[in-house]
Amino acid sequence: PIFIKESGTTFRLTLGVLAGQGFCSKLVAGPGLSKRPMLRVTAPLRKMGAQIKAKKLKREEFPPITIKGAQLRAIKYKMPVASAQVKSAILLAALYADGVTEIDEIVKTRDHTERMLKLFGADIEVRQNKILLKGSRDLVSPGWLNVPGDISSAAFFMVLGSIVPHSRLLLHRVSLNPSRTGIFNVLKRMGANIKIIGRSQENFEPVGDILVKSSFLKATAIKKNEIPSLIDELPILMVAAACAKGISIFHGAGELRVKETDRIKSMRENLSKMGVKITVSSSNSIKIKGIKELKGAKVKSFGDHRTAMSMIVAGLCAKGNTEVDDVGCIAKSFPEFLKILDNLI
Repeated sequence: PIFIKESGTTFRLTLGVLAGQGFCSKLVAGPGLSKRPMLRVTAPLRKMGAQIKAKKLKREEFPPITIKGAQLRAIKYKMPVASAQVKSAILLAALYADGVTEIDEIVKTRDHTERMLKLFGADIEVRQNKILLKGSRDLVSPGWLNVPGDISSAAFFMVLGSIVPHSRLLLHRVSLNPSRTGIFNVLKRMGANIKIIGRSQENFEPVGDILVKSSFLKATAIKKNEIPSLIDELPILMVAAACAKGISIFHGAGELRVKETDRIKSMRENLSKMGVKITVSSSNSIKIKGIKELKGAKVKSFGDHRTAMSMIVAGLCAKGNTEVDDVGCIAKSFPEFLKILDNLI
């Protein structure tokens, strides 16, 4: 078996690659990832010809998953959910398929995979929310790749610099991929003193430095169609909303329920302990009433890296001490986070 621990991206994209191989593989996940839904990936891969067995619970499928690759066929697939992971898994499988695979997204999601495949010479075309990829073409390495900083990781420092008084932070070489800059746009709407300097194009991604200075944030509304461009940044944006003047609304944030933990639950429980009033509707829209000063509290990471880092940022602008119960999970995406933070404060 291949043990993938807790990385949903690794698990789902690996399924896409294995779908076109002439052998059988079993993917096993850690306890958290074993609870995350996989039918969104296995269903299209089955349509392409892969043989897949998964743990079933009601109408959903979960790891562990056994997959036997095959000679795949191209499909036309309308995405039922906005997910870059699912899209990428299908695109990777499509490299091994006969014919042109066509993917139709309901909402455009992050396009790192499309950019990378084009750089490697794949026969791929993007028409707004539609992606077409012709399989059976050999990829060619471009040689040297410059990988810019992840804006999801930079987001914690973008919010930190905005809400902690007398702050000034310069974040170097951050990816400015247009499908990922939702966090920047939302913070600007909230009145953040933030700007991009030194923008350039490196290989397949736009890159730039981000300058952040402390400011007084005001509430905003995040529309449902904005969610895919900042899904990973929603927990830290909830911290920003908690420190902003007025009531912020996050519309249609239900995808947060099926991350490493239920992030609506984790952030609601933690920020409530710090004195913030949060309500969640039946449609998973979140209302957050900002307060002048957060109260220090004992909070939980729920084993989720983004919840943990968000609560550390919240604690830095709170009155009194804040204790996060488990920060080991941060290493999943940002092992240097605490070290960088120590150097700043």
